[in-house]
Amino acid sequence: MSDLSRALPRFTVHIDPTDCDVLGHVNHARYLVFFERARWAVVKEGFPGARLERGSRWAVVRHVDISYRAEAVPGDALVIRSGLERIGTTSFTIRQEARKADDILVCEARVTMVTIGAGVPVPVPPEWRELFPRWPEAGA
Repeated sequence: MSDLSRALPRFTVHIDPTDCDVLGHVNHARYLVFFERARWAVVKEGFPGARLERGSRWAVVRHVDISYRAEAVPGDALVIRSGLERIGTTSFTIRQEARKADDILVCEARVTMVTIGAGVPVPVPPEWRELFPRWPEAGA
């Protein structure tokens, strides 16, 4: 793990049996929930006291690319890191990964969000551009 990836926000999820499917490992859809919770944690941290409700501009998920690398089972703790991989005029992509305590990569995703205002895409607000730290490989 690089020093830069250590600087990314960390969100820990403890796996419960209710997160698992009949085979005993984390259900694939639960990772989407875990990653969303981790993104919200960054938003809350970046905007202390912010009310997380729909305003004049809102980011919505447009696309998710997710890969499952290893299993997680009840009792495991996953550390989720989140960082800005790409930002455009009206959209941005957050890269996320979940790792076990022994640094095994369990799941990774790229979530592309579009900023919406009055039902149409609008420019990403300047303060949103600084909310997530850059993913290390994303460059400056």
